[in-house]
Amino acid sequence: DEWQSYREVWDAALAVKAGLDELLADAPQGAEGRVFVGLFAPNQPEWVICDLACVLGGWAVAPLAPTDGVERLAGIVERAGIACLIVGPEQLARAKEVAAQVGVERLVLLPHLDGTPAPDDEAAIPYAELLARGADAEPALVDREPDELYTVLFTSGSTGTPKGAMLTHANLSINAQQTAGLNPFGDPANEVFMGALPFFHVFANTALLNHAVVTGASIAMVPRFETKQVLQTIEKYGAT
Repeated sequence: DEWQSYREVWDAALAVKAGLDELLADAPQGAEGRVFVGLFAPNQPEWVICDLACVLGGWAVAPLAPTDGVERLAGIVERAGIACLIVGPEQLARAKEVAAQVGVERLVLLPHLDGTPAPDDEAAIPYAELLARGADAEPALVDREPDELYTVLFTSGSTGTPKGAMLTHANLSINAQQTAGLNPFGDPANEVFMGALPFFHVFANTALLNHAVVTGASIAMVPRFETKQVLQTIEKYGAT
């Protein structure tokens, strides 16, 4: 329930990136000859940090719906060639089952939504350990061209097998800047966005997460839309 500054998020992302450097050093490549990291967790600060860490490290991101079942998840992981799953505590059991089916050898376990560590599990590396691995490392960022792949977002599969939409760094950057340009408010840097849209969805990624980064706005996030919690969050943090 505490704000994190952009500096705190940036420093954490650099540490996670350095920790992932070690973890993914010999990881198999997936689509487009890229190493893929799957984010399988609800909205929480660590989701944002890990997404940014992947951008800094040059790995492609595959956001996954935290409510996905094993069958759908296994199909996506296999099709994209995901080498590492970063998961929330509530998603761990499903992630372990998928990892066993598809052959994913790297799991990272995020803390609970309140920031407390999840119970240790021998199948997954705790997020805190990943941070510690990279805490003293010298930042070594990976240059990427605007037209290089950033993320693959999978459709719901309502009309058949889920299909992956491949988006570049330029796609997401330009969309976020366009959204910021349409912002009708006078001082976007002082805006507080209500972060109830799921980050794994492209609209939230563009209109909420990346939009906030472009303008310097804040996000008061909740893991999922629940009316009472959203109203309490709006009141508590002054969402605009």
